[in-house]
Amino acid sequence: MEEKLNENNLQLIHLTRSLERLKEILESQCLYPSYCDEKVNFNINNQNKVILGNDFKALMVSFTGNHLRDIIDRKIDYGNYGIAFKNDWVRENKILEVNYINQEKTDSNKIYKTMLESNIRDLQNRKVFSYLKNTDGKVTKKNEDSTIKVVFTEEKEFRYIPDEHCVSIPIIVWWTDDDYQKIEKRSKPHVKNEKYSLRFNTDNIEFILVNTMNEVSEIKDLGSYNNVPIYALDDLKQTM
Repeated sequence: MEEKLNENNLQLIHLTRSLERLKEILESQCLYPSYCDEKVNFNINNQNKVILGNDFKALMVSFTGNHLRDIIDRKIDYGNYGIAFKNDWVRENKILEVNYINQEKTDSNKIYKTMLESNIRDLQNRKVFSYLKNTDGKVTKKNEDSTIKVVFTEEKEFRYIPDEHCVSIPIIVWWTDDDYQKIEKRSKPHVKNEKYSLRFNTDNIEFILVNTMNEVSEIKDLGSYNNVPIYALDDLKQTM
């Protein structure tokens, strides 16, 4: 590792699962949003309730506010490749923290009741709903039959949600909508349109994360990131 990582300097990191996908993002200097599976439960009168049925998909670009140590320790697992962005860029693009909802608490019930009293499909409600997530829940691993319990608060998730005033596509697709199953069959990113994307340049990047040391050269070969620190997870495991 050419530079020592400042362990006290935290940035938002966008994680991905493959080197090829990371290189695509770096070459395009663009993050495109995708529809992500979500579910928000509320407990009303001791009955577990789910708004509008079962599931919904929210259009977003997701980030973690976790330190690299948590990624190394597998407290979160969204991939071994990523880009850490500087705080100025985060603020300029209105990337906001997720509101974690404990389904047993009164505040959660108030949010539920308020949304039911109004029209949950209204623009303002959809925007608010896009930033909600339960504190914990069960997740079924893709391509597996196993279900695991996940403490979502450990993800320290932040989201970029496109401004629905400026887009001609829904930021939330409910499980009852016709488009729900169509999105299931499409590969990510679901919305490859620059109008809805997050643009960045090399000055906006704090560091780049790869899985192994021999992958560092592949990022440098792109030509634009020679002055950006590049860290390898396998190296960090030995030094942190």
